[in-house]
Amino acid sequence: MPYESEHQTRKRRIDARLMAMTPPWQIIRHQDGLDYARLHQVAVEEYPTDNGPADYALFIHGRLLGIIEAKKVALDPYNVLEQAKRYARGVRDGAGCWDEYGVPFLYASNGETIWSIDVRGDRPRTARIASLRSGADCPAGCANGSIAPPPSRSCPLSLNPSSLPPGTNKRLTFPPKYAIMTP
Repeated sequence: MPYESEHQTRKRRIDARLMAMTPPWQIIRHQDGLDYARLHQVAVEEYPTDNGPADYALFIHGRLLGIIEAKKVALDPYNVLEQAKRYARGVRDGAGCWDEYGVPFLYASNGETIWSIDVRGDRPRTARIASLRSGADCPAGCANGSIAPPPSRSCPLSLNPSSLPPGTNKRLTFPPKYAIMTP
């Protein structure tokens, strides 16, 4: 197989898979001031997290629900699931909080093979899958905006800590519509 860079893999393989879905994902590059609440079935490239830019952030009905970590086709994407986890830990405005993750669905792909982690529930479920999800395929609850993390879980606050009042614990307890500061 001829050499293919990660960028080439993203453009030739992963973008092509996303755009070939029904309905297709729209792919846009992150830009400051982008109104994420208006995005549906959009993959945002180079999405900023506290732990570096994620290759793709998946938005459905204005909610960030997934992260894709891309690698060149010569690499096994299973080995980069940890990188997807790192970005998901650094998400500032995800759909909620599932233990330490700001999104429920994590993916790693080299354009040929896709691994996923569904972090909902007590134990994350890792699986090799045939294709990425479209908004229409999204598990029950995410397409209509009702997917929610367990209310008893807490997440590190990913906002700028200097914006919080002195003495405030830097952890939030969700449901996602109501951020409740814990003492």
